[in-house]
Amino acid sequence: MSKKKRSFSELFHEWDEDRIDLTQELTRAGHSSSERPQRREWTPQHIRSIEEREVRYFRRLYPALAVILTLVIVGTLMLAVTSLPRFGSADNPGVNEVMERYVESGMEETGAVNIVAGIILDYRAFDTLGESFVLFTAVSAVLILMLVPASEPAP
Repeated sequence: MSKKKRSFSELFHEWDEDRIDLTQELTRAGHSSSERPQRREWTPQHIRSIEEREVRYFRRLYPALAVILTLVIVGTLMLAVTSLPRFGSADNPGVNEVMERYVESGMEETGAVNIVAGIILDYRAFDTLGESFVLFTAVSAVLILMLVPASEPAP
């Protein structure tokens, strides 16, 4: 009495439940590796010729792309520079009513002798507080990392 040929899914479920050794069952059931479709083997010469062709194509394409990208970046930067206002002109963002107010009435409004200190500590206090917080956090993190003992070397 011969056993009926089981399908691969049946064999897989039995193997998944640890009832059979799948490699032995597949060999007994006649499922050999010769039933798999054969792939065409590539020789090293084919692989080498394809790789050489791709490298040659890349070597020709890379300098052209690098020049194009460089020209685009330089052109964008030059366009940005040409749209800037002239140095010292009245429409320059550095010359406006805020600067005039800081210079003319900064000492009376802040009570500081130094205009720069008055601007930093009074007019821009929240911005300075944020920058101080970031610096304090960075210094704290570095100090914590420096105080951590070195781990023991692996055996």
